[in-house]
Amino acid sequence: MRGTFNFGTSTVVISRSAVIRGEGRENDIPLTKVYKKGWAFPFWRLPDGIENRDHVFVVDGENIDVTIENIHFMDFNYTCLDGHRGNSMTIKNNRITLETGLGRGRSMPPWGDFIIGISQYSDFPSGVLIEGNYLDFALLRRREGIVYPERARDPEWRPDLVNHEYYVGLGIYITHASGKVNIVNNVVRNVSGEAITANDNKASAEIKIKNNTIVCKIGGSYWFDKRWAGFGIFARASWVHPHSGYRVEISNNTIEYDKPNSCGIGIRGPEYAPEDTGKLCEGIVKNNHIHLQDGSIGILLESCDGFDITDNTMSGKAYYGIGVFPETDIQRSNLGANENVINNNYMRDLNIKNPDDYSKVLFDEKAYAGSKAGSTTAHVWLSTNTKGNVVKVSSGETVIDEGEDNTIICKEIDA
Repeated sequence: MRGTFNFGTSTVVISRSAVIRGEGRENDIPLTKVYKKGWAFPFWRLPDGIENRDHVFVVDGENIDVTIENIHFMDFNYTCLDGHRGNSMTIKNNRITLETGLGRGRSMPPWGDFIIGISQYSDFPSGVLIEGNYLDFALLRRREGIVYPERARDPEWRPDLVNHEYYVGLGIYITHASGKVNIVNNVVRNVSGEAITANDNKASAEIKIKNNTIVCKIGGSYWFDKRWAGFGIFARASWVHPHSGYRVEISNNTIEYDKPNSCGIGIRGPEYAPEDTGKLCEGIVKNNHIHLQDGSIGILLESCDGFDITDNTMSGKAYYGIGVFPETDIQRSNLGANENVINNNYMRDLNIKNPDDYSKVLFDEKAYAGSKAGSTTAHVWLSTNTKGNVVKVSSGETVIDEGEDNTIICKEIDA
């Protein structure tokens, strides 16, 4: 492709194997441009079974292999690039930008208006590669793209998502995968919700999120869970489908958040899913660099087992460097967090904020039943329903252990 293309209100459905490549780059920006104009806001989620192609490109064909490369996508209404069906998909070296996310997105009450840069919504057996892309949902650079920008820095403010006061931005979203998915060397900027998300994937899936740079200087959307403004990288075992968990590696990523109440990395267990749904197990969170200007938690672990949390660096300000807060459900004993290893994480440049009204709301008995320490803050907190975890910290780093048979090892700080 060469030139500039206005797709209007149309969506291009790719149903055969193809390589779609833009021609030329200048200042490391693709010269081929694609955008959509003429659509109206808001878009509403249609009933199941009714087609609603409010995307730019959709990959949807049986056993097809598709590459989308070196195109600058500007101004779209919901999802820019959607992987719906195929054998393999490569999305590489593209630029996906919006002046602001406000006034765009598919409206999904009661959750808000959703904008997604790159998504995979079904199985690609031979794998997916998402590499070298640049995403930015706030080119205007006002702190916000928000109806009331003066509120964006207020840690107590929550946007009215249902009435379009703000939007929920997801940079890269992976779900229902069964094979290998590699998300590497991407830059994701100013996404209001979650920059990179893996959710509801099948047991055979292997998700690797490596060497990405995530920066956010706009306000958070506080979607679903109103306690947190958003996550840099988020992996959940399952939401509504009874999968048995999948393997995820999150390594060598840089995350910088300037917005209040944000979190760097989140690992979460099953949510709203049937009782036989499994947890995320034996994953890796290693050598990530997380800076939270005024955040909540550097790394959050909920219901997961056997994770290796090693060599991560955290700086800035937060209530917790690493928090292990498993879900509590008297009907399901398997929702604990067990036998995870937290080792050699550098938190000397992380200022642990004092308890306040906000931290009390975050971790009271309503949110995590049985939390004995109330709103106490620390470098590492192992809440109730944790068992057999090993935590190695440096002297001067604080640890709260409310679990069972956890091992806490304190080592001297190297000279």
